[in-house]
Amino acid sequence: MFTKLINIKAISYLKKITKNQAFVESLNTLMLRVFGIISLFGFTLYITNEYPINIVGEYDFIRTYLLVVGCICMIGTDQSILYYAGFLKSKNHLINIKIIYQRMIIMIITCGLLLIFLFIVIGKSNIEALFKDDKIYDVLLKSNFVFILSCVIV
Repeated sequence: MFTKLINIKAISYLKKITKNQAFVESLNTLMLRVFGIISLFGFTLYITNEYPINIVGEYDFIRTYLLVVGCICMIGTDQSILYYAGFLKSKNHLINIKIIYQRMIIMIITCGLLLIFLFIVIGKSNIEALFKDDKIYDVLLKSNFVFILSCVIV
């Protein structure tokens, strides 16, 4: 009897929170993030089991590099878009969020292009000497182009 009462309250509570739009959107975001983490882990597991160690090393280095560069180039735009979305929604001007989003994408692409310019200025020989690898310059330069391409696709 007591467990049946708890089950009824639990079901009633679940129905109540699933009607909350913010909860549903947060749950969807959480599921997308979990899917992304599982995909990344699965892909990493596949690469480490199926490819030679030098390919695994390059993959891991580039993955970490893109993570760091992505975080630096984002320069807080993820927080800003949330702020401006709330601000513009309160003023009933949510349509202007597209303009702000486009400006943020331009800022991120500009940061990526500045990074490529920095690589060119530093020079291939200096970067290869820093990492003690004769292939690293081309790999890093290509990863910067992939970063910019991913910004354009978004």
